[in-house]
Amino acid sequence: GTYATLSNTFQKILHLLSPFIPFVTEELLTCFPKGVTTAVVGPMPPMWLVIDTVSMIRNVRGEMNIPSSEKMDMVIHTSQDLSLYLSYIKRLARIENVTVGEDIAPPKRAAVISMPWGVVYLLLSELHIQKEMDRLEKVLQKLSKEVVSLETRLEMPDFAKAPQEVIEKTRLRHQELTQKKKETEEHLTQFRVS
Repeated sequence: GTYATLSNTFQKILHLLSPFIPFVTEELLTCFPKGVTTAVVGPMPPMWLVIDTVSMIRNVRGEMNIPSSEKMDMVIHTSQDLSLYLSYIKRLARIENVTVGEDIAPPKRAAVISMPWGVVYLLLSELHIQKEMDRLEKVLQKLSKEVVSLETRLEMPDFAKAPQEVIEKTRLRHQELTQKKKETEEHLTQFRVS
């Protein structure tokens, strides 16, 4: 009785500690007679749902230069029950109103955050959208200049005489920047359409 309760409690504590000290908990769990050999058995602790969600929201806010002190609204599309976690997410991510559901239509003017358990839509005001469009236009101008510069360099007859690794590095950089430019144009188009 007492040994089983103590053993079970200790195993649960080790499972909760496993994300922080995985090697230690792994070693300690191998000492149990039941043959439990891994600390990563069972569902992930709920705190990770809150931490990951808040981190992603903060990242988006940072990318879009939205002050962390400003309260925002969000819509969550999921089939999971998040009622236990919403108060923490709202407080830590500075969210005022939350709508949660499985049959919610995606809002048009929102930053989209894909999570393993669903999709978070961070609702944007007109001011946020205009600032983001201005930022994206500046990024697009810079990328366009860099792409043209690399294209010019690649087309120069003298550049063909450069070492092969330099040419290859320049081609790869050109491809990367062209892809970034395309993605930026798509983001800008999404904001213009919505």
